[in-house]
Amino acid sequence: MDGETLLTCAQWDSDAAYDAYLRGNGPATPLAGPPGYRLYRSLAEEGETRTPGCLITAAFDVDGPERQRYFTDAVIAAQPEEGGHPGAISAHFLLSTDGTRVLLYTEWTSTEAHQEAAEAGDHDKGHEIFSSTPGVRLTHGNRYHLHRALSRPLP
Repeated sequence: MDGETLLTCAQWDSDAAYDAYLRGNGPATPLAGPPGYRLYRSLAEEGETRTPGCLITAAFDVDGPERQRYFTDAVIAAQPEEGGHPGAISAHFLLSTDGTRVLLYTEWTSTEAHQEAAEAGDHDKGHEIFSSTPGVRLTHGNRYHLHRALSRPLP
């Protein structure tokens, strides 16, 4: 939403397929760069069909794979049992394969819906968890408009 930052999220069948894509099917030497991520857990209602109008990310540095899982499980456990804010569509927790990061990717109906939830204190428990959990450090976050989503039909 800042007019300068672009977020691209792509899913691959395997690490080998992704590496082959990056190399144009060249040598299979591992590439240097940021770690890959794997989906660990998601919060979403079954049958959800709304299109996101706003995407929110929050990235955390963590002290190892145990801390990744502990932190994610604690944030999910703190969510209300019976639905949350009506503008919340989903939340996805991705853990880096090297055990050093957690990426939280949330989808909202609109920027206004996300702002309303923040002002109502809906995020307070999550903020308390990441600010008070040893070995977890918020590094950055951002808000995005969804420009386009592509998907491949499932077999």
